[in-house]
Amino acid sequence: MANSLPKHYIKVLENNLTVCAIPLDNNSGVITTDVFYKVGSRNEMMGKSGLAHMLEHMNFKSTKNLKEGQFDKIVKEHGGLNNASTGFDYTHYYIKSASKYMGTSMGLFAELMQNLSLKDEEFQKERNVVAEERRWRTDNNPIGYLYFRLFNEHYTSHSYHWT
Repeated sequence: MANSLPKHYIKVLENNLTVCAIPLDNNSGVITTDVFYKVGSRNEMMGKSGLAHMLEHMNFKSTKNLKEGQFDKIVKEHGGLNNASTGFDYTHYYIKSASKYMGTSMGLFAELMQNLSLKDEEFQKERNVVAEERRWRTDNNPIGYLYFRLFNEHYTSHSYHWT
């Protein structure tokens, strides 16, 4: 079947966290550990857009147990890379690393979920980064601006209206 999903396993934990594992036999020794939150720009309010994207950026800053920059440093020390994105309906975080470091990746994500610090000094620095991304992707990008206007004009009673 050309459109069938790959073999996968889903388990909902006692804390309501849904875990999905997709075993791949590619012999590369590389794994991507993904975390998706069911929240995105659609959960924002008119006039307060950008909060989901800002929180996405703040997630990589500091926690109770990790200083600013330490998350990225640990990932890089293990030969990995990390990034995130915010969509209409979700926020996605990932770490790509050697498969032997999957436990480290899971531990880092658990640290973010349990101990995230939202410090004003980190927020103030990051708001300029998020504003620049907005200019780059939307305000100064003809296609990005077209999509922004399209959603503004045609989704007037839908939460995508202000995204």
